[in-house]
Amino acid sequence: MHDIAKPQCASMEPDGYMHFYGHPELGSKIAKEILTTLKFSKAEIKTITTLIYYHDEKIYASYSDVAKWLNIFSGVFSNNKEIDFFKMLIVLKSADRFAHKPGFNKTEKIDKLAILLEEILKANAVYKVSQLKISGEDLAKIGIGAGPEMGKLLNKCLEEVMQGKIENSNECLLRHCKTLKKFC
Repeated sequence: MHDIAKPQCASMEPDGYMHFYGHPELGSKIAKEILTTLKFSKAEIKTITTLIYYHDEKIYASYSDVAKWLNIFSGVFSNNKEIDFFKMLIVLKSADRFAHKPGFNKTEKIDKLAILLEEILKANAVYKVSQLKISGEDLAKIGIGAGPEMGKLLNKCLEEVMQGKIENSNECLLRHCKTLKKFC
């Protein structure tokens, strides 16, 4: 079902290859209609259509890119379901690769995603704001009001913790936010 929109999106390019631009987005919409008609649950529809939507995304086989995508998926799913979703996406990407002609069906990079995911989980790596050792309450105490400014600071902290630039400790993060606040 993940390639259901390929016929509608097919185009022959001057290079002689068939391309299917936009098929994940359109496929996600078509799948939602079908799954709704078939009376799938809202949770199942969300998972399936999101898998279809992201199945062609480039996820680089790097620790930081896997963490970045976990963060993105944590905004889509609640209750740590981003981890299960990422595992399903890896399976879908791998199956999709196997459907290609020989020479285009290599899965080494996709297999590396699963290894990196396990490393991130084993290390309890930070990949979402809720894992930071700082809260909105902490920021309010140093004069940062709720709203876009607070969100920007928390996301900047997350980015720098993920890159290993600062430690994920309350003390370091508060000090860093005080410094950043001066420049905002």
